[in-house]
Amino acid sequence: VVRSYSPMATIGGGIVLDSAPQRHRKADSTVLNALEAKERGTPEDLIETLLKYQPLGIVRKDIALQVGLPADLTDTTIQTLYAQGKTIALTGDRIFHTQILQNLTHKATFLLNQYHTQNPLKAGMPKEELRSALGREVDTRLFPALLHHWEDKKAVEVTGITVRATGFKVQLSEKQEALLSRIEAFYQECGIVTPSVQEVSKGVMAHPDAIEPLLRVGTEQGRFERVAEGIYYDAQTFINLKEQVKNYITTHGGITVAEFRDMTQTNRKASLLALEHLDAVRFTYREGDVRRLG
Repeated sequence: VVRSYSPMATIGGGIVLDSAPQRHRKADSTVLNALEAKERGTPEDLIETLLKYQPLGIVRKDIALQVGLPADLTDTTIQTLYAQGKTIALTGDRIFHTQILQNLTHKATFLLNQYHTQNPLKAGMPKEELRSALGREVDTRLFPALLHHWEDKKAVEVTGITVRATGFKVQLSEKQEALLSRIEAFYQECGIVTPSVQEVSKGVMAHPDAIEPLLRVGTEQGRFERVAEGIYYDAQTFINLKEQVKNYITTHGGITVAEFRDMTQTNRKASLLALEHLDAVRFTYREGDVRRLG
């Protein structure tokens, strides 16, 4: 009811359709359509309209509060909308309008494809980088559920800490493939005394900036074993190394750094690096100064 203060008189009245409206342009068609839906007042109209304004969905229990419906009617209506293909539930309690979730999915795949174009030798985009690019509203609790949904819909592929668009694969040019083969051969010659990137650069006569990306690709292809930042074994050297260590421990019950150094005829630094990596991949474990089979 609208009344004047002085003189005290009733001017008119009406029904409040939105008690907490967001700022919007005058005569915004989207807002007007939403108000018309609220005026019609069917449970389906009320809940669908609410969900269309939630870019990151809304928790199920909050829907009833915002539309002013009983909880049981709200749940029934959500199920009806779900049966009509208009809603999707993530993590069991966060409800999205289907179109809103599709928009978010399209944004994610666009960002991934853009990343692949800019980084053709990287297997995927770091998860946290994708989450940040989607907007700060996509928090760490919601993001895993979104990734799971996108994987289920075959929109993305997740491996470890990276995400890629479904079907994306690193494609090497003939020149890059030839350089990777030279790098692999150089590592095979070095054995477990792993060279630095600078040493590889000189050995294969290529710029250091070209070496590291190809080593990452080679690791993803199973041609290299990454030991630490900038440190790699070629795959066959690592297989041979594990076999040597296994045979030695089986025979002697364990192996020390000194024994490993003598067995492989390398230096202490290379021996420590190798054994620490074998510990990291749980092929061995340390017991005092001795390594045993994991």
